[in-house]
Amino acid sequence: MQIHESIVDQSRLMARGFPGIAVGIGDLAQVVHDSSNQVVNSVERASHDITKGIAGLCASFDMGMANIVTQFELQRKEINQGFLQLSSILENSRKVEAKERYLDGKTEYEKYLKFPDEMQFLHDALEYLQKSVEIYKGNPFSHFYLGHIYHEPTELHNLEKAFEHYKLCATYAKGIENKGLTGLGYFYAGWIAYVQKDTKTAIELSETALQFDDLNPENYYNLAKFYAVERNVEKSLGYLDVAIRQFDPNYSLKASLDPDFKQIEPYLTKFFDALRDEEAKNLETRLRNFGV
Repeated sequence: MQIHESIVDQSRLMARGFPGIAVGIGDLAQVVHDSSNQVVNSVERASHDITKGIAGLCASFDMGMANIVTQFELQRKEINQGFLQLSSILENSRKVEAKERYLDGKTEYEKYLKFPDEMQFLHDALEYLQKSVEIYKGNPFSHFYLGHIYHEPTELHNLEKAFEHYKLCATYAKGIENKGLTGLGYFYAGWIAYVQKDTKTAIELSETALQFDDLNPENYYNLAKFYAVERNVEKSLGYLDVAIRQFDPNYSLKASLDPDFKQIEPYLTKFFDALRDEEAKNLETRLRNFGV
């Protein structure tokens, strides 16, 4: 009964205080509501961008997130159609087994992405995918996932094997006329070559990737980066210009923070100055048209 009376007294005190804070709570609720809407809108935009893969993220893309982003990339219509086409090839009993092992490996790899602390999923994915290519090595999707597994910064990390499988992915994807996957294979192979300090091969493979997929903004940026390392100013700024103008102005910020562009820094500064002056003139023209 004492506890009950204490609670009643406390409730009365709180009730007397409510009118005084009602207005404050109402104002706070409005602020929270507005902030929540902003957060929801931001999350929705981010979700929409990532589901579009590399092209959706543009300058926000980082090679460290490749394993997750390419899960969405593989859902692109033209790439997915390539797997449906491949399925019709895998009809005899042995090839059906290769397809099943590929699907097992893909599933285990997706589990690893969900639970990256569970290395067993990555080991299982590797085992299934290796079995798949032992039975039928012409499945580019198997090689693509194997490239990712060896690219991961884990105990399985092996850049030579990652490079080999990305190249095989591109080769076999070309064989089934899947341009999207072919471009991805060459794109990642080019990146691995760059990491291994073979810039000339990186450029060659990235240029080839463009022939099959010219809508990958990060490939243009990588080529600008690779040519900067080679001190080829014209090529570097040419590709950077495409990345900025056709895809995302934030590539200018990304390049300004990238140490590889230090090789051509004086030319890069002039390039940015020219872009700034051009945008200033465009803005002035638009304002004048509006009578401002």
